[in-house]
Amino acid sequence: MVYTCRYKSPLGEILLAADEIGLTGLWFEGEKYFADNLPEEHKSQETQVLSETKHWLDIYFTGKEPDFFPPLHPMGSIFRQSVWDILLQIPYGQTTTYGEIAHRLARKQGLSKMSAQAVGGAVGHNEISIIIPCHRVVGTNGSLTGYAGGIAKKIWLLELEHTDMSHLFVPGKGGPKAMVYMQLRLNRLNKFLHIMQGSSNRRCILSISTHQYLCLIQHEWCSPVKTLCQIINIFLCKIRCKIPTEDDGCINNKVKILHGKCQMV
Repeated sequence: MVYTCRYKSPLGEILLAADEIGLTGLWFEGEKYFADNLPEEHKSQETQVLSETKHWLDIYFTGKEPDFFPPLHPMGSIFRQSVWDILLQIPYGQTTTYGEIAHRLARKQGLSKMSAQAVGGAVGHNEISIIIPCHRVVGTNGSLTGYAGGIAKKIWLLELEHTDMSHLFVPGKGGPKAMVYMQLRLNRLNKFLHIMQGSSNRRCILSISTHQYLCLIQHEWCSPVKTLCQIINIFLCKIRCKIPTEDDGCINNKVKILHGKCQMV
């Protein structure tokens, strides 16, 4: 029997699934291949495996590396299992490439080479997101591609792990330099929102604003600086508080907080 439960993460709701052996699925709501291996007959009930998984996620989303793994039972072909085994060996806060994984598999199997594209297919069909860290796999040139949960979530998870992202970029969005600038803006935005949450009596999920910011930048709906101002002001409005005068200051060289209102300068 497969059991399921839901987990509310900073990036949205997550569906968890497990059998008597271990965790069989972890999917972001609405992601590609959502609940792909979930049988029609399953029961909504939190088991010991699912409780341990929730505890693991609680620790992970605080920005810390959990020192344990819940029991895992990913289901797939022998080839996919071998790829997922390598994913589990990628250290927290680091990345590898599809080509490097293909090279490791080829060497392990005594082959001269292996298709990086085939590896990409196995990585993309990983049914246990985050814990089997497919978000740590990038293109050979540093491109951020191929995450079933979406590129915005991939960036968010890497940033949470304090990954060096100076060499990474979103294809078609300005190259590596643009990625560095976006990373700096996100770091400052996170720091500011964290301070603001401390001055509010209402609990706010800060990562939603960060995720929204990433999505807006990627789709080029408006400029990064203008988007930053909009998100901060929406946040201030939602928590119904103002920044004390002594907390006025610069978020970056183009955005300034003056008397509780975010402005472009």
